[in-house]
Amino acid sequence: MERYGIPTPRAMRFDNLKALENAISIETQWPHVLKQSGLAGGKGVVIVETPSQALQIAREWSVQDNLLAQGILWEDYLEGKEISVHVLTNGKDYVWLPLTRDYKRATPDLNAPNTGGMGAFGPVTDITPEVRTVINEKILEPLMQFLQDDNLFYHGVLYVGIMLTHLGPMVLEFNVRMGDPEAEVLIPLLPIDWGACWLGLAQGNLPSIVEPESRAAVAVVLADSGYPLEVKGSQEIILPKTPEGLIFHGSTQQSGDGTVLQAQGGRIVTVVGRDSSLLGARDQAYRTIRQIIAPDTQFRHDIAADTE
Repeated sequence: MERYGIPTPRAMRFDNLKALENAISIETQWPHVLKQSGLAGGKGVVIVETPSQALQIAREWSVQDNLLAQGILWEDYLEGKEISVHVLTNGKDYVWLPLTRDYKRATPDLNAPNTGGMGAFGPVTDITPEVRTVINEKILEPLMQFLQDDNLFYHGVLYVGIMLTHLGPMVLEFNVRMGDPEAEVLIPLLPIDWGACWLGLAQGNLPSIVEPESRAAVAVVLADSGYPLEVKGSQEIILPKTPEGLIFHGSTQQSGDGTVLQAQGGRIVTVVGRDSSLLGARDQAYRTIRQIIAPDTQFRHDIAADTE
């Protein structure tokens, strides 16, 4: 991103605790962000408000296996609304999928821990053509140039997490896969043959994507009550026999005789409502998730509420 001028927050990487502590002690801009540089299941990010909080997190991470060796990032904090941009690419050209927005924190509380995603909705319709143009010119086109310059043969989906700041769109992350729970919104949202889409894309052929009109989807994640900080033991859950919405299983398994469904902790199921309007999709998702019998669980009650 630095090489190609792709806008992203300033970050420094540390593999030495003393050097990271020194950087924290001289920081003047708060809040700030600590990130794990390795795989963290979507949970390796902490927004820190004070030097003492930052030092505490840094020291806790420094004694965890291999975190320092992989690197810890000390990164500028970005304020704004987040969007998930998914494109399908053959390594040279690309097509947009509908925009989605996900909800990372376990609860609406700004101090709540980050998770792998507690819900999402799409399409996001409040992004202007001008913002799309900036994303194309400043982020996606330089990314395509990078793939070609480095002879990286890639056919597939690229997911770009973007923060819409007062300075314009800035990249939080890239993934070479669909987002979760954004995928649970996008796939039901688009009436296309996904098998043919992936096969054609593997062969270098970009599909024709038509943005859905009068179609919306809202995903709400049902998670273990201790998620993401503590995973509880397995528990029995009962799903509605004829749910209104779609139910995608994440962390469940059937008992040996197949009569009991057990939740195994973490994000248990994702419930998706679909309707011609976002409000209708949201109502359907929440009606379905409230019919699930699973006492020791949690879910956010505000998914897509900020669009009303």
